[in-house]
Amino acid sequence: MDGVIWKGDEPIQRASDTINQLIQNNKKIIYITNNSTKSRKSYIEKLKKFNLNAEIDNVHSSSSIAAFFLKNNYPNTKCYVIGMSGICEELQEQ
Repeated sequence: MDGVIWKGDEPIQRASDTINQLIQNNKKIIYITNNSTKSRKSYIEKLKKFNLNAEIDNVHSSSSIAAFFLKNNYPNTKCYVIGMSGICEELQEQ
């Protein structure tokens, strides 16, 4: 999302308009980031600030995918997190 929809906290010109037009044309939008510092819930809030609506299932980050992988391949396993709060939040959600 960074560099496509926004740069830092500034919107990229017409990105939201383009995405909303795609949604109006019944295109499925999936938001993806390799930034693990925030949870998917945090990204949904940021997307709202840029006039974009998203469901939790349409937002994916490296931390949410890692949590999903661990849940499905190593259920009931404890892990020690070295990283940002986004990773912890996603692990707790899983």
